[in-house]
Amino acid sequence: MEKEWYDAPKLFSQKNNTVFQYGFDATFHTQDRNPVGFYHYHDFYELVFYFGDAPMSYRCNNQIYDIHRGDIILCDMFAPHVYMCEDNMHYDRFSVGISPRLLTGFSVDLDYSRLFQEDNPFCPVFHPDFLTLSRYLSLISDYQDYTAHRQDIGVRRAMIHLLLSYVYEDCSSLLTSKHTSGSGLPLVNELISYIDEHLREPITLETLAEHTHYSVSYITRIFRRYTGETLVQYIMDKRILSAKQLLGEDIPLSEIAERTGFQDYSYFYKCFLKSEGIKPSEFRRRLSAAQ
Repeated sequence: MEKEWYDAPKLFSQKNNTVFQYGFDATFHTQDRNPVGFYHYHDFYELVFYFGDAPMSYRCNNQIYDIHRGDIILCDMFAPHVYMCEDNMHYDRFSVGISPRLLTGFSVDLDYSRLFQEDNPFCPVFHPDFLTLSRYLSLISDYQDYTAHRQDIGVRRAMIHLLLSYVYEDCSSLLTSKHTSGSGLPLVNELISYIDEHLREPITLETLAEHTHYSVSYITRIFRRYTGETLVQYIMDKRILSAKQLLGEDIPLSEIAERTGFQDYSYFYKCFLKSEGIKPSEFRRRLSAAQ
């Protein structure tokens, strides 16, 4: 049987990471199992600084890239990808997730979303030279030292902004003038936020259009342009992801269906089976056995 990273990508959402209440998450992966050792996508942007001793394979949009010590990975929202290692031993990396809302706030003067788009020749893998890498290492070390002793969110957010600015500066000379404007990011973020907050309620494209005061065709086009995903599929992925998390708790299956916005248990069962290839009850059994 092929490994899970060759399966259809699964959603890994900012909503399910409490750190994202501040708009970002910065994590050092050095030991234990790889927490996302499966083919997945985010509803946020990601910068990954690779410091592993061993080369690593990185799969993104069905292409395989060789990653070496010092490389920087630029992962766009909704780009399916996986770091192809079972655990983090010898594959040290510093991962920074940035919500579209925070990126929009950072992009008052510079459109940072350009870093993650195809017109950036350094995307998805940037190979900085030693001198360029040294200032990233210095700032990441400062971040690590700071967070070990203090937790002021404003300072940590400012350091992430500076790190992002360094990457933009190093890539900006080769960014072309032909790119997708970042003006649609606020709308994408508003759609994601609304779906998060109303997931257990009926959500239609007409509902989203009315909420944002745009037409259905416009919101679907903008969302697809920035994410490569349809709104309908994204809503379904969020419902399934939430259901999988609730299946780890002692909650009746019918209540899980209700909490995640499915019309009834029969529809939930059908959608879950199509998405995961197993029944909700079997998923719960396997989850319990793994604990």
